Formats: sequence, C-alpha cells, structure tokens
Amino acid sequence: MAELADQPDAARKIAQAQLKLQKALGPLAVTAKELKLAPVDETATVFRLDVRALGWDAADQFQKRTADNKPGGVFRMTPFDLIYLEQPNPPTVPRGLAERATDALRKMNAHRRDEPLGQLRAAAFVRGEWLADALLNDGKPTPLADDLKAVVQLAAGKTDTGPPFRPRPADEKPTPAASPFGTFATGDAASDATPFAVTAEFVDERTKRPVREVTRDDGFHVRVTSDRDARLTLLRSDPADGSVEFVRLLNDETLTAGQRRDLIPFTGEAFFVSSLPSDRAGVNHILFVSDAARPAPVVVQSKHKANPVWRVVPGGDDPAGVVRKVLPLTVLREKGTKK
Repeated sequence: MAELADQPDAARKIAQAQLKLQKALGPLAVTAKELKLAPVDETATVFRLDVRALGWDAADQFQKRTADNKPGGVFRMTPFDLIYLEQPNPPTVPRGLAERATDALRKMNAHRRDEPLGQLRAAAFVRGEWLADALLNDGKPTPLADDLKAVVQLAAGKTDTGPPFRPRPADEKPTPAASPFGTFATGDAASDATPFAVTAEFVDERTKRPVREVTRDDGFHVRVTSDRDARLTLLRSDPADGSVEFVRLLNDETLTAGQRRDLIPFTGEAFFVSSLPSDRAGVNHILFVSDAARPAPVVVQSKHKANPVWRVVPGGDDPAGVVRKVLPLTVLREKGTKK
C-alpha cells in the first residue's frame, strides 16, 4: 500500500485499505486463527501475508494441456500464482526492502527458472488495494476468489468439483489495454518495449466484412495484420464452461509484415460457435503474436473432475516483443435474439 503514503490523509487511507483487504481475505482463510496483516516497514505501508494460512501454497493441483488439447502432465503452479497472473504492475516499495525480498524470492524459485511461471515469481509484492477489489466486489466474492477457494479445497481433499462457471455477458467490454499478460481472457496487453503493431478482427466468411456479432450458423474468420514478420498462437475460451483450447490453423502460424491474413481452421472451412449456455453469449478468442520464435502460451486447468479452473500462462520469461489481443465476439442462438 506504499502508493498511499504520499497522499493527503495517508494514515487514514492506509488503515482503511488494510481493513478492506483483511475483510476480503477473511472468508478464504483455512485456519481458525484470525488472519492479520503484519507491517514489515516503519511506515506500515508494506505488510506480510502468510499464504499458508490461506492454503495458497498448495502444490500440484494443476495440469497443462497439450497442443492438441489433451490432458498433459502436472504444471507446477500454486493457488497464489492465480494472483500473480492477474495483478497489474507490481507496486513500488522501499529499495532496501525490495532488494531483500526479491533476492529471497529468486533463491526460493531457482528450480523454476526455465518454467513459464518464472516471470511471475519475479514480482515479490502485490498491490493491497488491487487485491482487495480483486477478491471482493460489492460485498460478494469475485470469480478469482471462487477459483482460489476451489483449488485450496481440492488440495485439502474436500471436493473434486470446481466453482460454477460464470459466463461472460454478451457485449461486455474487455478491460483496458493495461491488463497484465496473464490476466485471464480479458483485455489486450503489450510490453512497453513492444516495437510493433497488431490489428485483429472477425470477418464474415462470405462477405469478408468485419463482424462483432454472429449466430451459431454463421461462419467467420479472424483477420490479423502485423507491421513486421511475426508468429502467432490462437486460443478460444468456450462460453459454456470456460474451458480454453488451442485453435489449429490451416497452413503455418506466421504473419508477413504489412500483409493481411485471414485465419481459418485446419479443416479449411470457417470458424463456428455451436455450444452456447444461453440464447446470447460472449466468446473470447485470445491471440498471442511475437516478433520472434518464443515458447507458446501454456493452457492450464485444475485437477477438478468437474468445473475445473482454467488459465492461460504466457510462454517464456520476457514479454518484450509480444502482443496479446483479446477478441470478444457476441454469438446468438438465432437471428433477432434480443439483448
């Protein structure tokens, strides 16, 4: 909560933020002991949180998916990594404290240096105000809070069923482009160092005109343009259950600088969305574009037998030269369906 230190009436605001965060964390605690945040600096703007009291250190509860969308091996990821995937830029903290914490974190995770999550563990701090809002919204647990609780209960052997999937409402606007790369299926993202531009949109397979809304019977392509040679990976999030799959494309997965390309599935036909949870639903396609050969993103799911928790973990440990575009599409069961 160091960002609050320079604001007017800082002490009151920090105290309020601390209470708000404790309220959000309280329902997630797995021990009877009261969960408290312990200050670690003289100004009480940085607090220590024991993730063990929340069960967020539980290991081996996730598995990765293969490129052909089959269950793969165990993916070394903890519940706390769900927060690392979602959080915005790490906060600014006192230099000495940051150096000690980062060094300790580096040593603790040395065995994960070459894994996709190595980049996430490079951040030793989480923004307290953001975490409170990310876990509790209008007095109710958020989907992130539900996911955290479900994975912790899975590790404890209390349930093998994950949280009910909350479909994204049709026409919901994605979050702003400042979203981190790991934010699940919301918002575009690009590193400040990314030196190239990417555009992407849906087009009707017959008219070749841009569309934002289709029916189950309408075929569509994904049109992509880059201002430099690039490689791409396309994913789709199912609107019925939240599952994520790699989309196999016809021909290779490359873009030529300045040339428009319409992506179509490996069958040579068009994309369709046939499974809908309601008469009107939102579907996300997630496009990763890089200016060089880099590890592909990893699709991860929890080991729940039903309603698993899904995430997309960016590949590699350097976001520079990578752009992620999230393309929301509204799909209707039939034409004329009202909002």
